[in-house]
Amino acid sequence: MKISPKLIDIQELFDYLLPPSSWQHHCSLVAKIIPSYPGPARTPERVLVMYTRSEKTTVYLRYSKGPKQGYFWDLYGDDFQTPTLAIFALTRAPAPPRF
Repeated sequence: MKISPKLIDIQELFDYLLPPSSWQHHCSLVAKIIPSYPGPARTPERVLVMYTRSEKTTVYLRYSKGPKQGYFWDLYGDDFQTPTLAIFALTRAPAPPRF
């Protein structure tokens, strides 16, 4: 199946996936972060999902591959590789702590 991108209203799709009154609208996608010590072969582009509780507290979305698999919030974020995958993860993540 092939769907033309011209048929999709991006704002309407976001409002359907992430309702305007939801906590997800308080999150940000952070793209193209350069690591502290990038090697010559490393691509310094990453996509993180960030939630800022206050000026001093920021948490990032991660995925656990261990016994308790699933999304959780931590001080270090996982690289979701593309904004599309980051939004997909955000739709399945639990609310940040103390939201």
